[in-house]
Amino acid sequence: MLPTLMSVDLARLQFGLTASFHFLFVPLTLGLTWILFTMELMYIRTGKEVYKDMVKFWGKLLGINFALGIITGLTMEFEFGTNWSYYSQSVGDIFGTPLAIEGLAAFMLESTFAGLFFFGWDKLTKKQHLLSTFCLAIGSSFSALLILVANGYMQHPVGSEFVASTMRMETVSLLDLFLNHTAQTNFGHVMTAGYTTAAIFVIGISAFYLIRGRDIAFAKRSIAIGLGFGLITCIVAIIFGDANGVDAFRVQPLKMAAIEAEWDTSKAPAAFNAVALPSQKEQKNNFDVPIPAVLGLIATHSTDTEIPGIKAILYGKTIADGTRDPNLAYYRDIKTGQTADVSPEDAAADPSKYEKVPSALVMIKEGGLAYADLLKWRETGHSGDTPDSSYTNYNNPTYQKYMGFGKMLVQAAQEKYGVADSATIAKAANDPELVRAVATNMVPDVASVFWSFRIMVFIGFFMFTLIVVGLILLARNALTSNTFSRFILRVMIWSIPLPYIACIAGWYVTEHGRQPWTVYDQLPTSISSSALTAADVGTSMAIFFLIDTALFAVMVFLMFKYARLGPSSLGTGKYHFEQNKKSK
Repeated sequence: MLPTLMSVDLARLQFGLTASFHFLFVPLTLGLTWILFTMELMYIRTGKEVYKDMVKFWGKLLGINFALGIITGLTMEFEFGTNWSYYSQSVGDIFGTPLAIEGLAAFMLESTFAGLFFFGWDKLTKKQHLLSTFCLAIGSSFSALLILVANGYMQHPVGSEFVASTMRMETVSLLDLFLNHTAQTNFGHVMTAGYTTAAIFVIGISAFYLIRGRDIAFAKRSIAIGLGFGLITCIVAIIFGDANGVDAFRVQPLKMAAIEAEWDTSKAPAAFNAVALPSQKEQKNNFDVPIPAVLGLIATHSTDTEIPGIKAILYGKTIADGTRDPNLAYYRDIKTGQTADVSPEDAAADPSKYEKVPSALVMIKEGGLAYADLLKWRETGHSGDTPDSSYTNYNNPTYQKYMGFGKMLVQAAQEKYGVADSATIAKAANDPELVRAVATNMVPDVASVFWSFRIMVFIGFFMFTLIVVGLILLARNALTSNTFSRFILRVMIWSIPLPYIACIAGWYVTEHGRQPWTVYDQLPTSISSSALTAADVGTSMAIFFLIDTALFAVMVFLMFKYARLGPSSLGTGKYHFEQNKKSK
């Protein structure tokens, strides 16, 4: 039984909501652990108690964030089994490996040293406690690495092969899985985004104390570490973001075209649409403001590389007579993975250098015929581990390579013919109108991906500028000396939510831009979910949404409470509110 499109969409929405709630806690944990390590290192080197108080206070806020992050993360793991059973069955062997290591090793490391960090001040030496803080930060980072390795496989599947007898993808190389370049660039960008989030968090709250004239020494040292840490991490986040763009263009060209609202192929040097109003229905931009040559620099680090547009990827490249050739979307340099603007004659003359990439129309048809053969083999009481040579479409290497595209015909065949067996899928593959409709539906929502990317980038550069201005004021000892500096402090306070918005926007670009795939080019989202009713998914989504909203409200309440109290919440008797009580 296939899931309905309504239940698939609701399952996606539920996972998106729970993941978004969880992701509100993750970046701060990733970054704040390393800021705490930096502060504690300063305490050991200088012996000044103010640094110890800084570690304890910011650690208190970390504790709130850490605890609620764990709770919101637990629900996501259960969703793979309840809402995404076919996905779990198909790629669980690969996807589950890094997640199992994360639970058994990284999370245990993180949790163990979190306990030592919070409760070991009177039981450990200074250096032992510093080591605990370091291991807490390493555990958090290791946990993120393993999760992003799993996600990297969904973005760019490597280290696996399809096994016909089990209808599953199975691991052939753990090394390839962990060294997946997509996972590594994503890890670098997510980690440094988390570091920047934590830096802005510390900067903003410290700015609040400076504006109020409270706990000045504590606040100045905190904001100094936040600004220095944030400058480095912001720069590195931009570098990894650039690497992400190049990688996305290489392995997910349709995602890159959607991010840039690039409907038609751009000849080199390709222009970057700074602003656009994309029309999904008409497959064009109703309005755009292009900046010459910039897109080529972003996507390929060159000005001489062609950027294929959405329509070329779906329907084929426009040829001399103005029609589209479905057998050619673009040429790709086999060594670099980049598109190559070469003539058919030059490409044919050097087949070891250039690969001809067909349009989605061809991939869907050929992949559909291969998948129909596979289903026919299974329907007729298959023998052996793989279909024999009589199943010519399945045994055609090109057709088999595109079988993931063919799986997109399953839902279409079910809707049109009422059944999705080998015969109807083969029939669907030979139906040009149906294949074209499926290809057209491959495009993610261009407007939302386009603007989410620009929101992320704008906030990123805004935070970088704010940090640079803050460092200049700090170097001049002018953080509170005049109207301008106090204005900047207020901007810092109001900027605390910005990195969270940027992180969610970036996550949306990564995940929604991957659609219509759960595993890119291999497993369509339309057949990945469990065969649940819309009512089943809607009910669980409502329950989880209410629980997560309540947890988020608890987090906001506790963060505001202790951020307002500041270091006075430590009960040392040295800070603002405690001093006021003594004076009364």
